[in-house]
Amino acid sequence: MPIHSRALFVVAVVSALFSSCMTYDPPPQVSKPIPADVDTWQMISTKSWNATAYEKRGEALQMLKGKDWLRIDETQQNYLMADPTPVVSPIGMTVPPGQQIYLVRGRGYGAFGGKVRFQPKTRELSVFLASYNGEMLIPGMHRKVEDIPVIVALPAAPTKIHQSAGIGGDSILGVTDRD
Repeated sequence: MPIHSRALFVVAVVSALFSSCMTYDPPPQVSKPIPADVDTWQMISTKSWNATAYEKRGEALQMLKGKDWLRIDETQQNYLMADPTPVVSPIGMTVPPGQQIYLVRGRGYGAFGGKVRFQPKTRELSVFLASYNGEMLIPGMHRKVEDIPVIVALPAAPTKIHQSAGIGGDSILGVTDRD
């Protein structure tokens, strides 16, 4: 086989490997669409919600026992957010006066950030979780959608939880809330 043919063969094999190297589960909003007007709902400050510590996800999901939300107290909140091996200082959470703390079932590829919206009239809650994939393509990698417990301060108990997720590179930063 001439040298240029070998080079073309190698390029073809490498291209084939990287063209379909990363797969994703479909996001949760594909099977359960979220309301079209969700962006008009009340924004929950990023200071009033956070994912549980990674090491405590299993315990938080056990607390939910198949439900989508559960009212918790401040002691439970602090426990679920405490990271036993913090790399950076843990981010605190502010509970505005008159609001309660809820453990909510989110769904996503991870919890890098996101946005939480509340519809006061219907008391529906929308939890969008964003994950950063580093714009990397790693052969054989598969990103799964999983339950991710989120702690959120709300003015009233939610009646329904809408779960959605997104994953991407630097562009994902543009769809997350910051305040």
